[in-house]
Amino acid sequence: MFAEVMVDLKTKEIQSSYDYIIPSDLEGFLKLGMRVVVPFGNMTRVGLITKIKSESLAATKAIIEPFDMEPIVDKELFHLINYLEEEAMIPSVLAYHKVIPDALSVEYQKVIRVMKRDGLKEPLKSLLIDDVVVFKKTWRKYSSAFQKAVSSGSIEIDEAIDQKRSIQTENYYLKTTKVPQTQKQQALWLYLNEPKRIEDILDSGYSKQMVQTLVKMGSISIQKQEKMVVFKPTYAEDSKALTREQKEAVLAIKESLLKYERFLLKGVSASGKTEVFLQLCMELSKKRKQAMIITLDTALIEQLRLYLNPFLSVAVIDPEDTLQSRLDSYRAAQTGYVDVLITTPSGIFTPFKSLGIIIADEAQDPSYIDYAKTIHGLDMLQERARYNNIPLVYASATPPVQLYYDATLGKLRLIELNEKVYQTKDQLQIVDMKKELENGNLSMLSKPLYDAINRSLKDNKQALILANRNGFAPYVLCRSCGHVPTCERCDTTLTYFENKRRLKCPHCGYQMKYEPKCMACGSDKVRPVGMGIEQVEVQMKRTFPLAKIARLDSETTSKKGVYQATINAFKAKKIDILIGTQMISKGHDFDIPVVGILLIDSMLKAPSYLANERCYQLIKQTMGRAGRKQAGVSIVQTYQTDHFVLKSLEDEIGFYEQELNRRQIAHYPPYYQLLSIVFKGNSLDQAERAATKLKQQIISRYSQYEVVGPSESDIKTFKLMIKTGKRQDLKHWIQSIKQYYDKENLSVRFYRYDDIV
Repeated sequence: MFAEVMVDLKTKEIQSSYDYIIPSDLEGFLKLGMRVVVPFGNMTRVGLITKIKSESLAATKAIIEPFDMEPIVDKELFHLINYLEEEAMIPSVLAYHKVIPDALSVEYQKVIRVMKRDGLKEPLKSLLIDDVVVFKKTWRKYSSAFQKAVSSGSIEIDEAIDQKRSIQTENYYLKTTKVPQTQKQQALWLYLNEPKRIEDILDSGYSKQMVQTLVKMGSISIQKQEKMVVFKPTYAEDSKALTREQKEAVLAIKESLLKYERFLLKGVSASGKTEVFLQLCMELSKKRKQAMIITLDTALIEQLRLYLNPFLSVAVIDPEDTLQSRLDSYRAAQTGYVDVLITTPSGIFTPFKSLGIIIADEAQDPSYIDYAKTIHGLDMLQERARYNNIPLVYASATPPVQLYYDATLGKLRLIELNEKVYQTKDQLQIVDMKKELENGNLSMLSKPLYDAINRSLKDNKQALILANRNGFAPYVLCRSCGHVPTCERCDTTLTYFENKRRLKCPHCGYQMKYEPKCMACGSDKVRPVGMGIEQVEVQMKRTFPLAKIARLDSETTSKKGVYQATINAFKAKKIDILIGTQMISKGHDFDIPVVGILLIDSMLKAPSYLANERCYQLIKQTMGRAGRKQAGVSIVQTYQTDHFVLKSLEDEIGFYEQELNRRQIAHYPPYYQLLSIVFKGNSLDQAERAATKLKQQIISRYSQYEVVGPSESDIKTFKLMIKTGKRQDLKHWIQSIKQYYDKENLSVRFYRYDDIV
């Protein structure tokens, strides 16, 4: 027998899989989806069995040993790997690493044993202090020195392969057929009619000593079982009365629980979408089915967990948790040990024993598109729902234009929650900052916003301020020669951070120390230009010196736990004014009377066809944090009061209609599909020549394709954007471009979700 094995090498240069001989003693044991240890060149690697077959003309080497005792990739995960390969054009070996969690990935180690310490020379003499030293990736730095030491007999090298984290086990106690004698002992014995952990036994009032006594007597046996870390339900009674709209939403989706159908649950802020989630999950739990809820971040995961947990067992996969914790939750879903899994888009590949519904909360958020723009999370969730024949619910107060468009065409069912659970009144005020200047107000705060914050503070209430721009200023400028520092890697203008006196690239993270003297001409007239959230914080503290003010952005939340702690402090009224980027706008259940929205004009001018949609969503989502349980006012400051996005804030249908009309005229999704083709060469000229040549070929052969560019997009990188009809299949066309242009000194990559134009 033979196995096709996908070897664990993250590179596009090797083929998808290789044939290996299955040793006779492993025939029947090895299964599809298990990992095995195989020889590969002069290395030993782990690989995934993708096929088992009876014949092979290519197999010359045998599998060394199994790495897993059971398959880690099931039929659905194989399907998702194939989907990524076909739709996102990701090589299968790279798709595998997207699907499998980091905790199950493999570490390759070199175990160095010192045989003759006198023969060691530097740097090994200093490195190998102990007789046995384990190296991971760092061994490559000293590979030539190691080889010389091996040749001289000074050291020996062995290879070790470990999984980053392992499945944990714990003791469970179960009664045997031997009945104990005393009444108390019999009570414990009867209690253990199913396996229980020692913690559960002690919580029920029995002593550890009694357990140990019955174990010695043979009345209780000990079993090793996988450790499952979940939040168990407290079995609270669900006494909350549903609104009419909530009842109708639950009923409509319940009717489709055993079939594939897509729903758009469009609910205004504070309309009770989470209660709809709870009712659906409880219904599924009765049918022994599981639910997956996707949300955006740590704070929203915790908010959802606290809401669902009294009624259901819940596991969470949070990127901020440890690898072991994430693996435990992954296994709880995979083995069917939990009713609900709550995770971020990073956990959308988690396998389930019996998945019954997928809920994509805050479905409008850009985090559903991964960092490489290769696959959209909502598309992947749709594929999972279709494969499992279950409903998919997109939930949002401000749905993406694409989903709204699909709903109008009947491709998914629109369910609306238009009424707030608490009947509070909202007020929107758009302030023209040009008039503020004309009236002599040079402050970043308009008079209406200043007055509203002041009143709120006097009433011992709070305010939330959106300033969606990181840093102190967007850039620094030399007023003598006009020089603006840019990123060495991607030529992007560097953002200035006052607190750390650093200049930082907003895209790749490159940073450098801020120098008050110009690097180009030596002048000392380098000054920050524009405004960022750090500057807003400084001004707010000057304006309201007695208020407790906090800031939430990428800088302040870089340390684990700060984000959640700040959100909790604000909810507990320990912070008077919270200033934040877009992370404060999504789904948080705040109870505040005032929301201020600053620095919105730059978003409307972003070089993206999604700029209007994202700006509209951000404003509406932030407005939704006010007036949830008390009357609220949202004040938007702008220099563009005539912009249709701002005029549409109280005319939702008008926004979608106008934005769809604009996209149809400009040939953008949902009417057209976009494909970015990015060339990277040894030089900028090489990348530009390749992009220009391809553009000419496309124009001459494909009249139905519209080509934008080429334009410089990164260091040694040029990009074309192709606009094509929505139904055209580009897979074969893309493959031919890859074969022609992808060479050793020139790479070409394709992105379906690149919105920068």
